[in-house]
Amino acid sequence: MDIKADKIEDLLSNEEFRDWVLKPDTANQAFWLEWMKSNPCKKKVVLAAKDIIYTLGQRNVNDKITNKEKEELLNRILNKY
Repeated sequence: MDIKADKIEDLLSNEEFRDWVLKPDTANQAFWLEWMKSNPCKKKVVLAAKDIIYTLGQRNVNDKITNKEKEELLNRILNKY
């Protein structure tokens, strides 16, 4: 599978990537770990996208994220990576 991961948005829009973050199983875990080994230069993008998906995945789907929360999340991610 050819994975585009030049930007965080590329991974955020990738259904297989989101499944791996939110619903990991043996197959997707093996795939993504091997992909990261083969693409070490993408580590920051992967970690940032994973953090966003995981954080947003913890929210109730009926909750609205405010602009302030978006800004705080972005700042946390940018300062982390």
